[in-house]
Amino acid sequence: MSCFTMEYLGFHQIAYAHALAVDDYCFSFTTSGFGNYRARESETSGVMEVGYVVENPLVIDNLTLGESYTAYEGDIFIFPPEHDISVHALNHGAHKHITSEYMIDARVTIHRGLSVQDAAPAQDRSIVLPYIIPASPANLTATRHIYKVAAEHTLLISKSYFRQSSEFCALLETLRRLSDPSEADGSYLSPRCRANCKKAEAYIEANISRRIHIQEIADAVGISKNYLINIFSKYKKMRISEYINRVKLNRLVLMMTRYGYSMRYACECLGYSDVNYVSRIFTKYYGVSLREYCRMLLSAQLTAESGLHEKNNS
Repeated sequence: MSCFTMEYLGFHQIAYAHALAVDDYCFSFTTSGFGNYRARESETSGVMEVGYVVENPLVIDNLTLGESYTAYEGDIFIFPPEHDISVHALNHGAHKHITSEYMIDARVTIHRGLSVQDAAPAQDRSIVLPYIIPASPANLTATRHIYKVAAEHTLLISKSYFRQSSEFCALLETLRRLSDPSEADGSYLSPRCRANCKKAEAYIEANISRRIHIQEIADAVGISKNYLINIFSKYKKMRISEYINRVKLNRLVLMMTRYGYSMRYACECLGYSDVNYVSRIFTKYYGVSLREYCRMLLSAQLTAESGLHEKNNS
């Protein structure tokens, strides 16, 4: 299945959102420009549609992509800007889907026949998404968001531009996570769990100068110790005890290489009482001794500074 990249994304407003229920559904449209909503503002202006099928699968003829595919019940479908689309219900009779359309600016690149994993990696201002995200329990966050937008738009609930744009970005991030193979392995975390993990990160950073116990982090966040251990391992793909050590070791290297602290004094500043223990875990995590790592880092810094000096004098 193909995918696409969107770069240099700019949000304008929600164009339309609805829950469509109709018999023998069949429709053709374009996402180029702003269509009937208003005049386009640039060559990259277009409509992005995100929806999901509730009843009766939706056959999608993506004329721009040159492919036909089917969104089954529970699947999320995505139509980026600059696409010509024709859709119809797979079976005769009732069809229902819920969708939201957003007016945006974006440069779209199509990756025909490539998965998100195989496509070029996203840069700082780009996102890679598939045209279809298959139904799964993890989709619930995204489908709830789409349903909420459709319900509020139908009820004419007014929202500020900043509220709309932040919610749109949140939806894109949810879609990205659902499409990312590294996050589609059962380790999906709800926004509340991620918020708790971020609180744990902040607590660790604020107390980096002393020995930190996992129970005290859990107490500070307001959740149980076992629950914190479980969600944090999914959030960082490592145990929380390892994360604490890695944060401390990164700070240790900085103190030794940038500020000239001795290894023993830097360890004391970070709440370590056993220098030998620190040496062992550093070698375990980084595959090289702490002293050797610092030596290589200082050597690389001196080489870079020497090259910059020669360039300035040339």
